Amino acid sequence: MPGVPFIQADLTSMEWRPDSFDAVVAFYVFNHVPPGQFEPTLARLASWLRPGGFFAASLPGGDSTFEEVEDDWLVFRCTSRAS
Repeated sequence: MPGVPFIQADLTSMEWRPDSFDAVVAFYVFNHVPPGQFEPTLARLASWLRPGGFFAASLPGGDSTFEEVEDDWLVFRCTSRAS
């Protein structure tokens, strides 16, 4: 799409200001995040959402090795944030 910047970065280390986005979409991304970095990465990503923002992602399920592609996906609306 003309005029739209493309950013290539490592999701586990990229930074954005809190409340920067109305929505974040991450399909087939989290199955590449190492297990020890999954929770901190997801928490940081959630902080990027404005209150009421949307998060849509495919997430590994069960005992996934994080190398498999899962058919499950989840969408939730961020209504509050833990302190």
